[in-house]
Amino acid sequence: MSMVTWCRTFSSELWAVQTGRDIPVEKPVSHHVSEGRRIVAVARK
Repeated sequence: MSMVTWCRTFSSELWAVQTGRDIPVEKPVSHHVSEGRRIVAVARK
């Protein structure tokens, strides 16, 4: 899955990670620190 738009949404990134898809991510990962931490936590499961 490729997220190459400036208007990525937290829900689409989280969905991709939860379904096991690889997503290339550029900085910043999210708009809020809590969202970024949640994405990382789900990816590590």
